[in-house]
Amino acid sequence: MHWRNILILLTFSLLVFIPGISSIPPLDRDESRFAQASKQMIETGDYVDIRFQETPRYKKPVGAYWVQAATVNILSPDNLNSIWAYRIPSLLASLAAVILTYAIACLFVKREVALFSGILLASSFLINAEAHMAKTDALLLVSVLITQYGLARTYKGEISFLSWLYFWAGLGLSILLKGPIVPVIILLAIVTLCCFDRNLSLIKQLRPMTGVLVATAISLPWVIAVQISSSGAFLKKSIGVDLLPKLMGGVESHGMPPGYYLLMLMIAFWPSSLFLWPSLIHFIKAKKDIFFKFIIAWVVPAWIMLEIVPTKLPHYVLPLYPAIAITVAKAMDETNFYKISLGSKLYSGLWFILSSGLIIASIFLANPNIELVASPGHEIDKKIVFEHIQNISNQQALLTFTLILISLAAVIFLWKGKIKTCILSIACCAVLFFIPLTHSKIPAIKWAFPSAEIADFLEATNRQDNKLISIGYHEPSLVFLNGTDTYLANINDGVKKLKDEPKSLVLISHSKLEDFYLATTQAGLTTKLIETFNSFNYSKGRSLVLNLLVVTNAQN
Repeated sequence: MHWRNILILLTFSLLVFIPGISSIPPLDRDESRFAQASKQMIETGDYVDIRFQETPRYKKPVGAYWVQAATVNILSPDNLNSIWAYRIPSLLASLAAVILTYAIACLFVKREVALFSGILLASSFLINAEAHMAKTDALLLVSVLITQYGLARTYKGEISFLSWLYFWAGLGLSILLKGPIVPVIILLAIVTLCCFDRNLSLIKQLRPMTGVLVATAISLPWVIAVQISSSGAFLKKSIGVDLLPKLMGGVESHGMPPGYYLLMLMIAFWPSSLFLWPSLIHFIKAKKDIFFKFIIAWVVPAWIMLEIVPTKLPHYVLPLYPAIAITVAKAMDETNFYKISLGSKLYSGLWFILSSGLIIASIFLANPNIELVASPGHEIDKKIVFEHIQNISNQQALLTFTLILISLAAVIFLWKGKIKTCILSIACCAVLFFIPLTHSKIPAIKWAFPSAEIADFLEATNRQDNKLISIGYHEPSLVFLNGTDTYLANINDGVKKLKDEPKSLVLISHSKLEDFYLATTQAGLTTKLIETFNSFNYSKGRSLVLNLLVVTNAQN
């Protein structure tokens, strides 16, 4: 039975995770920074010091970089600029997270319900997004689940060497991946469980004196090595520059008020979010058993902490999503839907409106016209929108109608208490939505990926060997796709570099073009425009015009 369920989960997860792994261009900014730093490890042979070009990256530990570098060395050693190989660790970690969610659920619920919990997690927007990005978060989720699996077994009374090892090995891996975040989440869970039971026996059963040695043995050797290599800068920057500022205030324009994650849950957990409200009502009324205590300890203290911390990003709460998936699956199995509440009906109606909006909005992603996307302060041309609607293919229209119909059917099945059919409808909705979204719709947005467009142009014109100087456009994806020696500069430094290396190409944002021409004239350089790229920089939320120039005459 276990193997059948695991096979179902692997098949379903691969179906929704694999499309787009190779076709979606490198994303800015975190993914491209991770991939570029991993690429430089391979290029330099230095697997201790983490760098983006010449700049040290001491914000996060080395775990994700090591796994990415190993994967690329195995799968794509001759093409270091191919992003798909860097994404394989996140893909495999997402698969493992679904299976581990099933394993944890089996400790508390029957296997069929555990199977549904895995399907609900694999169907969610957030895990699907993380499976497609070469970052640390999917790997971190696996370390959390390994730790929680050991903790759950121990809390249930399955005290053994394996339970102890799962807990401390997972904790050690989490430190190697992202520092103290997971230990804090786990500590909050343990404290909460001890408060529920009003004793400290759980702590004794985890044998922390010897367990800390295991976690330390996994994470400490690299910390010592990088501290030596960086002359003590790693811990100073990791804690003082990255962690503490996030705790004290919003950084990098990511400051959000408390309640942000709760509001985002309906989208981030979509389409599985259909079940959130009725599951919450059931959970509140449910018997306060061992499952109730474990889920509360896993989710509530960590969620409150993350809501209080000013810096917020959607993926910060990902370690809590498996617990939500398990809770939802269990609630759906136990809830009596003969008298579904008015609140649940209103919520499911709101979910259907949200679903229809997401499905319809996805049609516009493949639009080739940059004018469809308005920069701040400008309105979208309604004529262009209308023309795009008219150009929607019959296939797109049929898929959109089908998805909306399945969403409506899921709501009706929920109201009638046909839970298995409802969950299957949600799974079908996820498959039909995410496969075209990642396989074709997002890759088709050429204007949203200027770095990929530039790299394709340079390759097509046999200019990829020319060094690239970029002025005014410094996205990490440009460095990853065009080479570590890509020179990111201001106008003065860029002109100096161009004078020293006149065979280089210059990429410059249109807003800086006049000042650049003035500086090159003063430096005795004559340039010629060879291509213009009309793009949209989603990292900054504004339209972007980039010009590619070449030197035609250089005066000594």
